[in-house]
Amino acid sequence: QYFVIGGAVAKGNVLQLYSSKIDFEQVVVNMFQNRPITGIEFKAYKLGLSFKCGPCRERHYGGRTITYFWLKNPASKTKVLKIGSENAAVITALYAQVRKYTTAG
Repeated sequence: QYFVIGGAVAKGNVLQLYSSKIDFEQVVVNMFQNRPITGIEFKAYKLGLSFKCGPCRERHYGGRTITYFWLKNPASKTKVLKIGSENAAVITALYAQVRKYTTAG
C-alpha cells in the first residue's frame, strides 16, 4: 500500500490510500490533464476530530518488527484501519501528520 496525506490532489487533512506509488502518480497526472481516473482503486478519508487515532506500537512477526498505529473511522462502528511498516521512521512521520487532524484513541 501507498499512503499520502494532503499532496498535489487533496487538501492537507485528506488521507489517501493507493495500491502503489505508480497508482498515485497516475491519479496526479490524470487530474492535471483533466482526464478521468479509471481503473485505479484508492480510498480517501477526510480526517477530522471525530476520527480516533491510536498510539504508535511495535509487533514482531517472524523476526520482523512492524511499527503501526490504528485509525477509527467514525462512519464505521466496528472497523479499524491499521497502518504499519517495517520502516518505523515512515510510520512515525505519517502518524505525526494524521494526529494533527484526529483525536487520541
